[in-house]
Amino acid sequence: IWAVQVLKLVREYFLRSVEDEKDEEVSVQMSLASLLGGIGFGNAGVHLCHAISYAISGSVREFRSPGYSPINPLIPHGLSVIVSAPAVFREVGRVAPDRCLQLANLLG
Repeated sequence: IWAVQVLKLVREYFLRSVEDEKDEEVSVQMSLASLLGGIGFGNAGVHLCHAISYAISGSVREFRSPGYSPINPLIPHGLSVIVSAPAVFREVGRVAPDRCLQLANLLG
């Protein structure tokens, strides 16, 4: 339920949030999406991507991400989550294809 509402909000407001960061309606709706996402986090399967991301981030020895301090090697959390997401989604899709198809349809 939480993920469905989050995806509906993101689908409706994400592009506007990129185009105009001062749009108050968009800020409120994207904040709501963030809140609902946090509430539903553990029930949506996304915790798997985040758990795997710790192993990815912990393995970094030389990579320095643009826009971050060059002093220490770093793979940003979001990047490490994205890297693991396709494998997680393939597995979740295998065991719960109807739910994944519903979420994909919500994103268009």
